[in-house]
Amino acid sequence: IFKDSWKVQPIFKLIQNYGQISDREMHRTFNMGVGYTLIVSPDDVDSIINTIKAQGEDASVIGKVVSGVNGVIFCEN
Repeated sequence: IFKDSWKVQPIFKLIQNYGQISDREMHRTFNMGVGYTLIVSPDDVDSIINTIKAQGEDASVIGKVVSGVNGVIFCEN
């Protein structure tokens, strides 16, 4: 998952600060505001993003699937 690849709504930072919750736990519990997630072929990314945006929704690439490591890794863009 690419850190900072989507806008985190202020409510999530408020919850995190008041609850003294780690970044990892916030992502695990609240997804930090990520709505739906689609896993698609890299060849289809632009077409799918354009289709979603044409419907008035926001869409962006927030990560990629790689072999070799189990679990989720957060990395800098």
